[in-house]
Amino acid sequence: MKILTVIFTALILIGCNTSKDVVPKPIYTYCINQTLKPYVFEYLATLEKNNIKFKDQSFIVMFDIDLNGSSYAGQARGMFNDSLVFVAINPKAFFSMTEKEKRMLMFHELSHDIFKIKHTPNIKLMLPRMISPKESQELDFDKEVKLLMGYIKINRDGK
Repeated sequence: MKILTVIFTALILIGCNTSKDVVPKPIYTYCINQTLKPYVFEYLATLEKNNIKFKDQSFIVMFDIDLNGSSYAGQARGMFNDSLVFVAINPKAFFSMTEKEKRMLMFHELSHDIFKIKHTPNIKLMLPRMISPKESQELDFDKEVKLLMGYIKINRDGK
């Protein structure tokens, strides 16, 4: 019995790191709805292309049926939480949108959440309400994305 106690104690001591320099790495949760992944990945690729970095954090982008009865197409629920990106999308609204409108919605909500970017009349992707279907059809998406990326570089973290 004494030998088991010695072995057990040795195993505990070997497994314990007493170094104060070791900081455990955080564990992040990544949960992105399969349907929404292409839009999220497009946004992230656009950030990378524009050399815009953001901190590692848990990342959740999902459909939320509770938004179906609301006037919201999406919500940036993690906007004021520095350790979480949490975007909820109204499935009823999303599936009635054109491809361009879906892209606009994701760029809007992810910009809110990741960078705390507020609504602004200067960039159509960051207006408080989505533009009309006719206006979105005529919108130069690439131009608006460039404006948004420039705005993010200047106004990160809601500044």
